[in-house]
Amino acid sequence: MELATRAAKIGVFDWDIRTNTLYWSQEQYEIFGLPPKISPETYETWSSCLHPETRERTIAEFMEAVNSKSRFDSDFQICRSDGSSRIVRADSRVIREVTGEAIRVIGVNIDITEQRRVEAELAQARMQAEAGARAKAEFLANMSHEIRTPLNAIVAMADLAISDSLPPNVQEQLSIIASSANHLVDTVNNVLDLSKLDASKLEISRASINLRSFFGDIERMFRVKANEKSLDFSVELENRDDCYVLLDEVRVRQILTNLIGNALKFTPRHGRIAVFGALMRTEQGDEQLRVEVSDTGPGNPLEKQALIFEAFTQADSSTTRNFGGTGLGLSICKRLTELLDGELSVKSVPKQGATFALLIPVERISKPVLEQTTSEPQRSSLTNLRVLVAEDNPINQKVVAKLLSRVGITPIMVENGEEAVQRIVTGEQFDIILMDCQMPIMSGYEATQEIRLREIEMGLKPTIILAMTANALDGDRERCLEVGMNDYIAKPIRSQQFELILHRWAENLREDEHSSAGRLSTVSPH
Repeated sequence: MELATRAAKIGVFDWDIRTNTLYWSQEQYEIFGLPPKISPETYETWSSCLHPETRERTIAEFMEAVNSKSRFDSDFQICRSDGSSRIVRADSRVIREVTGEAIRVIGVNIDITEQRRVEAELAQARMQAEAGARAKAEFLANMSHEIRTPLNAIVAMADLAISDSLPPNVQEQLSIIASSANHLVDTVNNVLDLSKLDASKLEISRASINLRSFFGDIERMFRVKANEKSLDFSVELENRDDCYVLLDEVRVRQILTNLIGNALKFTPRHGRIAVFGALMRTEQGDEQLRVEVSDTGPGNPLEKQALIFEAFTQADSSTTRNFGGTGLGLSICKRLTELLDGELSVKSVPKQGATFALLIPVERISKPVLEQTTSEPQRSSLTNLRVLVAEDNPINQKVVAKLLSRVGITPIMVENGEEAVQRIVTGEQFDIILMDCQMPIMSGYEATQEIRLREIEMGLKPTIILAMTANALDGDRERCLEVGMNDYIAKPIRSQQFELILHRWAENLREDEHSSAGRLSTVSPH
């Protein structure tokens, strides 16, 4: 027994309450930092070793157990003769006579000082890691906001100018500006996506999509860029009929955008890029969407192919100089694919090109009864809208005014959330409020909550409030909806996307007016 307790570093004690004699094992003496004694010890020997700062509390807890309980299980602090402080865990039992009188306390003590130290260090490390994660998230959010705010003006104004009748050389110059700005937006998005993947904050949301329409959108998205390089560009779906499946359209589109974007970047002029999609069945009978993206670019040797899926890594360091890029795109594609329970692989031959194969599990479904349309209503339907814009940045005020003027709307401008609230309080009515989120005096979040409260108090119909923000991290959209906004437009704003959202909410307004059921919908109409 003595050998076992010593090996386990467990001290054994036995206090006879009637004689006040205390037995300690050899390990018990070592725990308390006392030399072993032959003469019997007493209760006072134990109590004298208790740390002065906690002695009174520990004795009170021990005597309470002796007087009214069956056990004394507690952690207490002791002060050893060498001046060191230790933490001891007691696991003991109170033995009583039939009358209930306590006659003995027997149990064990374990020195848990080191365990507590490790626990404290782990807790501190966890706190530091959480603080670092919060600081990183705040930095990324601020970086995103600060970069997207000026980019909003660049992208939107270039987009508007390109659509005007301008000389070819001016159009070309504006196209270069727009292309460069969009490339910068993509780079920012990749950095943010990588951060969200590292933090496991990306969620999968499957919905019904028409594969034929989906591949048609992909083809239209890249056709212009392919033509600019005189590429033989094709996008083909094996099943040419309408085919509906459940998948995360946003994430799959993001993967294909990266893959096709890389093919466009690396394929030389007059080369070929082919995108081919097909539904396949596995041996187990499950359905998968297979998409192959082939190009006639430089290709990569076999030993370098595994490297291209690693973050910040490119198969050849010279590609940074020749083609640009951060080395994040394919890493994000790989990790998004894994998040979708799919597979992403590559086959490549140097100087002949590469083929990336994407396999994503899908579920084929019948055509939805009410298939939403993405067709754009006539622009004349927006001309009667009364729109309030809350935006503190003067340049972005001009950008939004230009975007709205294209569809026949002359907005009313305010510079912060407080002014937007005052417009509502004074009785002005608006069909739509475009609300920036970060503004001085009162933010868009605070303003929206205040407007919703005032609308209830004043018995007003809720106004459609659309967030218009440079915050684009996961959770920002949800935060906007939680405070009472109806939809979310991320900066930089693309004119077509902006107009499409306006049209959808305008249609929502008309439907609500016809039904006389109010015009606030808690669910986005798209």
